Amino acid sequence: MIEYCAIQFYIFTSYILRFTFYIFSFLFYILHSSAQQSNNSGEYNRTTDSLLSLLKSYRNDTNKVKHLHQLSNEYRQMGKYDDGLKYGKSALELAKRLQFKNGMAFSYHIIGINYHNKGDFENALENYDKSLKIKEELGDKRGMAISYNNIGIVHANKGDYDKALEFYMRALSIREEIGVEHPNDVGNKKGMATSYNNIGLFHADKGNYEKALEFYFKSLKIMEELGDKNGMANSYNNIGLIHSNKGDYEKALEFYLKDLKITEELGGKNGMASTYNNIGIIYMNKDDYEKALEFYLKALKITEESGDKNAIAYTYNNIGVIHANKGDYEKALEFYLNSLKIREEIGEKKGIADSYINIGLLYSKEVQIERPLNKFPEARIYLNKGLQLSIEIGIKDFLKDVYEGLSDLDSMLGNYKSAYIYHQLHALYKDSLFNEETTKQIADMQTRYEADKKEKENSILRKNKEIRILEGKQKEEQERLFQEKIERRNRLQYSAIVLGLFVLFLGIFLFAKRYGKFTDGRDTPWRVSTINASLFIAFLIFFEFITVLIDPFIEKFTGGEPMFKLLLNAVLATIIFPIHHYLEKKLSGAFIPGGGHNSGVGKYLGAFVLVYFIDFSHPIVNNFPQIAKINADKKTINQRKSALSAGNNCFSASCFAQTPTFDSLSRLLNKTQKSRSDTARINTLNALAYELQSTNPDTALILYNQALEIAQGIASPTIRLKETATAYYNIGIICKNKGNYEKALDYYLKALSIKEEIGDKKGMAESYINIGIIHTDKGNYEKALDSYLKALSIKKEIGDKNGMAVSFHNIGVIHHNKGDFEKALEFYLKSLSIKEEIGDKNGMANSYNNIGLLNTNLKKFAEARKYLKKSLQLSKEIGTKEWTRNAYSGLSQLDSTLGNWKSAYQYHKLYSVYNDSILNEETTKQIADMQTRYETDKKEKENQLLRKEEQLIELQKKRAVEEARINAEKISKRNQLQYTFIAIVLFILGMSLGVFKRFKVPAKVMVVAVFVVFMLFFEFTLVLTDPVIDYVTGGAPLLKLMFNSVIAGVLFFLHRKSEKWVLRKGGENRN
Repeated sequence: MIEYCAIQFYIFTSYILRFTFYIFSFLFYILHSSAQQSNNSGEYNRTTDSLLSLLKSYRNDTNKVKHLHQLSNEYRQMGKYDDGLKYGKSALELAKRLQFKNGMAFSYHIIGINYHNKGDFENALENYDKSLKIKEELGDKRGMAISYNNIGIVHANKGDYDKALEFYMRALSIREEIGVEHPNDVGNKKGMATSYNNIGLFHADKGNYEKALEFYFKSLKIMEELGDKNGMANSYNNIGLIHSNKGDYEKALEFYLKDLKITEELGGKNGMASTYNNIGIIYMNKDDYEKALEFYLKALKITEESGDKNAIAYTYNNIGVIHANKGDYEKALEFYLNSLKIREEIGEKKGIADSYINIGLLYSKEVQIERPLNKFPEARIYLNKGLQLSIEIGIKDFLKDVYEGLSDLDSMLGNYKSAYIYHQLHALYKDSLFNEETTKQIADMQTRYEADKKEKENSILRKNKEIRILEGKQKEEQERLFQEKIERRNRLQYSAIVLGLFVLFLGIFLFAKRYGKFTDGRDTPWRVSTINASLFIAFLIFFEFITVLIDPFIEKFTGGEPMFKLLLNAVLATIIFPIHHYLEKKLSGAFIPGGGHNSGVGKYLGAFVLVYFIDFSHPIVNNFPQIAKINADKKTINQRKSALSAGNNCFSASCFAQTPTFDSLSRLLNKTQKSRSDTARINTLNALAYELQSTNPDTALILYNQALEIAQGIASPTIRLKETATAYYNIGIICKNKGNYEKALDYYLKALSIKEEIGDKKGMAESYINIGIIHTDKGNYEKALDSYLKALSIKKEIGDKNGMAVSFHNIGVIHHNKGDFEKALEFYLKSLSIKEEIGDKNGMANSYNNIGLLNTNLKKFAEARKYLKKSLQLSKEIGTKEWTRNAYSGLSQLDSTLGNWKSAYQYHKLYSVYNDSILNEETTKQIADMQTRYETDKKEKENQLLRKEEQLIELQKKRAVEEARINAEKISKRNQLQYTFIAIVLFILGMSLGVFKRFKVPAKVMVVAVFVVFMLFFEFTLVLTDPVIDYVTGGAPLLKLMFNSVIAGVLFFLHRKSEKWVLRKGGENRN
């Protein structure tokens, strides 16, 4: 009894606990929904309080694991990531004890999210990976897609965008796979939209804004289909960001306002705050600070209500920027400090460093304008803190800004040595970032062009497929229309034939009726012959008409085999023969009492019937449509060739239509291609290659190699050697510019060998100089010096002063690099003397700079300053930025050596200005050159595809023609064998008639035998002639009837004679 009560009490307690759980779960749902609507910190607290209270009632089971997940997520949404981690780890520990795999996977997932939101990407990635591994074991495809997505986001946050894209694409692949199996799965569609959105983020981060917009709009489309307003708002926000980054602020504002409208409808406070911030940024970029401040304050109000500390800190910082731009430094400082306080509280290091730098720069700016001495220490403290933290977290952009701030601060304090050093570090990081950005831009452009090129390839293939389908449909339509036309013609002619047959038969019967009653015997043979001939022609036309109608069925049944068709037609003719015989007898009887004519044309009329049961096709005739098809295919191929030619012309335009020089050279090249002058062609190719060697070296190399090939085939030895040497020399330049020094040296030596052979001293000197440059770049100074001295010797010999100046300069560079400054100075001065003599201002500016730097190294500071000043003055005069930059750099270096820190600092700032300008120009040119190169490559790819398509069509046509030829040969051989066999059989049958004459064979039997033999011979004759008739008449029934009637008339008399011959000699007395 006690045990029974205990059991009942346990059951009752379990029910109470379950009921309590359901009640609390329901209350939690209500509270959670309310929290989503109001989104304020008090409601978050009530939700977490309820969850914490409910947690105490749980046993250590899977429900408790899920409950801990909810708690972790709530704290994460409140920005309390440490608490979120605490409960996430508790859930993981319990799930491990319970061996609850799904719970373990989600625990790792929620822990990863908390680390992710804290900015601890390594720990986030570790936990996401663990979650993914379990999901893969469980085969949880949806969970795997979520994990891939999250891992991708972490890689994106770390700046590893290619890795991020890899995981985004994996997630999308799974989503698409699920979509095939479950097309109406709403959750999966949302996942696809998320993947599209993340891929868009990847392209946005890479600066490929058009591609980003493409994926954002794909995401937006799905969200609109699902009616997911949160997703739509997010897409509008992302599209707005793209337009903002593109500088299209009006378009950005349009999408932000669409986002804002939805988020206000939904009451999504966090989303509203984010959008207010974004709109504020738009107005700030437009310098509308009041409007920007209005939206930032709206964002701040919401973020303070929600308790999202990270967002509050971000908004405080933005408001601080507005006040700083307005010149209200006290107000700006207030918000910067508020932002810093929160960021220090949540441990967001990147934000802390940003705040330190902003505050330090603000103090520096305040010092610069108002000069309050008490602000100097504050500025330095914050800038040093920003510097220390930036070094720790390794953010170059922050380091660049903080070094600039410290440099400006020290320059205001008169600490020019520190200002100079800090400015050098600022320039170092700025150049590093610039190079990274340039490399990134070029890599992104390469990725973009590769993607575009691939898309272009696919587009061309799709277009070709569409063209083929369209051509096929057009061909089918043309064939259908042609068949309809033939059928209409045939119906009209068949109707005319039927009407003609009716009139003919009516005429025969009327003739028989009219003249049969009044015969006197004298004109009876004439009238009988008329009736027989008329009846013969009428039945010929009638049976031909019938056989034309049923011929397709016979063709299908026999498969076109002549032997089978002959046998079948013989049977049909035998069946049809009695009909004609009966009518002939009846009609002839109208003139001859006692019966008709026994040996009339009806006996052999069946022969004519068989003609039209035989296949009207023949290998010869069959080939006529095939020949027409081949001609059409040739026309198609010619059209393809025309298109290819147009594509090549387009390629030429893409390559060369950039300057008038390109246009003229490309036109000249087209003319010289047909010219017999090899020299003219070589000169044009060289000129084109020279124009292209800086922008498209690969194409230039192809052109130079073409020139080399032509040169080597020239008959004249002198011209051949000269042009070959020039080609080797030019190819060597391309190889050198591409960094392939060994190959360049090989070509230079080949060119030198030929020039020595033909005694081209000027060319020899140029080759020695280029060989010396190769050895210099490789660090092989002795060999370089030897080549330069040989070049100098020749330049002196031929009196080339400019070449002498270049050689003196190159020899000076070698001694400079070897550390022999005195020797270097000697050669620099010799070079300068000649440049001054010939008035080479660019060369003079360069020499002044080199001599100035050399004197600095020799500690001849007065001389150094003199020459550097001359270099600066002349560089500005001729407007050469590169020499101006070098002169400022040399003066900065000189003053730093002398301890003139203020001048050193000022010169270094000017150096930075010119350096930035040159780098920007070089980058712009580099990107433009790359764009030209990729456009050229893309066009060439299109031409390659067209050529491949032409080759494919040509091969297909050849294969079709060959197959048709082989089939025609097979059919021809088969038919020839069967026709031969038929001819032999007919010959044997004909010979057998003579044998039958010697025996007592009844006359009727002989008549039938003659009829059958002649019928087969007659049919065989028409089978052989029919293809020619069909070709001549074009298949028109009336024309064919006329031709066949003529043949039948001719063969009619042969048959009559054969019949009389047999009856007269062998069977005329037989009954």
